[in-house]
Amino acid sequence: MNTAFIKVMLVDDEPLALEHLKHLVPWRELGFEIIAETTYPQQAVELHRKLRADIIFADIKMPGMDGLALSKALLKEAGGTKIVLLTSYKEFDYAKEALKLGISDYLVKHELSSSQLTVVLEQMKEELKQQERKGKLIRRQLFQELMKGSRPAEQQKQLWAENADAKSRFLLILAGVDLPVGPFSALHSYAAPNQLQIPDVGTADGILNYDTIQLEPCRWAIVATVAEKDGYAQLQPLALSIIRDLQQRFRKATGETLSAVVSLNVCGLDGMRQLLSLYERIFAYTPFFGRESVMHPDSVLFGEDRDMEHSKEWVNQVLHGLERLEDTGEALIANAFELEIGRVHLKAVYWLGDKLLSAILAFRTERNLPVPAEHGSGNYTFREMSEYLQGLYRETVTDCRKLLNGRYSRKVRETLQAIDDRYAEGLTIEELAAQVGISGDRLRRMFKQETGTSPLDYLTQVRIREAKKLLQSEKYRISEVAEKVGYRDSQYFSQVFRKAVGVNPLMYVKRGGPQHENED
Repeated sequence: MNTAFIKVMLVDDEPLALEHLKHLVPWRELGFEIIAETTYPQQAVELHRKLRADIIFADIKMPGMDGLALSKALLKEAGGTKIVLLTSYKEFDYAKEALKLGISDYLVKHELSSSQLTVVLEQMKEELKQQERKGKLIRRQLFQELMKGSRPAEQQKQLWAENADAKSRFLLILAGVDLPVGPFSALHSYAAPNQLQIPDVGTADGILNYDTIQLEPCRWAIVATVAEKDGYAQLQPLALSIIRDLQQRFRKATGETLSAVVSLNVCGLDGMRQLLSLYERIFAYTPFFGRESVMHPDSVLFGEDRDMEHSKEWVNQVLHGLERLEDTGEALIANAFELEIGRVHLKAVYWLGDKLLSAILAFRTERNLPVPAEHGSGNYTFREMSEYLQGLYRETVTDCRKLLNGRYSRKVRETLQAIDDRYAEGLTIEELAAQVGISGDRLRRMFKQETGTSPLDYLTQVRIREAKKLLQSEKYRISEVAEKVGYRDSQYFSQVFRKAVGVNPLMYVKRGGPQHENED
């Protein structure tokens, strides 16, 4: 009984008797709705299985199946339906049998008045409310024990057996607030409500009861007791409808988003904890899909937890590039995440995010660079995490270059800028010295003293850095790359590249770029 009106079904083989009963009281004004009527008792069982009436009024004597036989069939169905038998005269033997079966009431047709029926209905309304409250309490206590992995007490089992169908089947949904991923989640200031409100879909849609169990401050299990209606094929659109409505209302009420896991198969009490464990494993994969995802077991392919060697190589290369203030680190981060996302390697992606964030922030701290106040607090997917870390790397390199430039004399800063601008030209030390207005010998001494390297060595570093970018784009031949970075002889370029990187340009491209530097 979880709709606005208490649902009533009328069964009598006499159409006139049905009409009389329908007009005896103002049903809707009293809080009742006649959802079905039939003159065929055999049809009543199917109608009840489909519509789940709260109260059934049935004639006690009908051809083919009398009221007692019908009552036995109806009482086998789950739902705690109340049955009222109607007769044309007092039949005490029938009354005794009816009471033994658990019939709620026994009324004589010609004695039944509007006021008497109203009293009966009001009494049943209160009984149904009490029954619903008791049933909800029993269900919640039992479900909470099952969710915790505890074995229900014998008393709980007995109460369940007395108040529910042992064959009950359940649709389980796991719903959780979308939180920032990886090392960023601790920065999120979300405060969860005490309880999640579930929409009342109604029994006509195949749901008998809803129960919500809070598992964590930001995660809930939703258990829907389902009615078997033409099998369970209708549960797929129903489950999606429940979740989408829930997501919309939750977003509107809290400003937060929910993702959910649901199986399109029903489970019994014994399988509930095992299914929840599977759901919790699936929910961890939400950052692969994005906010407000709806996942089910068949749609998630678990990535095998392979070794972490690839991820460690990527991190080492990124940090190596960061120490040298190379721009290639951005591409390294992007490639590392794409590889592990493609492999659905959950452990590796989280590890990458944690290690890179910690290392870059430590790098900034060591150089007295400011740490972003809310770093990564808006990253809900692994690709967003990757983009954030790429940006943080780029910002760190830029900040360090500015910091270093501030330590150099004006002549050295001008030389650094000239090399960055003109690396593709056939620069000589004399040309650079002439551009900044000093002699070649003085420039060599000043540059070496302030930077720790020679102008020509720095020129080579810039050329190799830019060559890597062009090679990674895979748009140019080796000879074209050599020319674009200032080498007229592609063979000489290959020798310089191999000395700096550890592999020749062609092998660098074949092996996938930066992650295989210095292997040979």
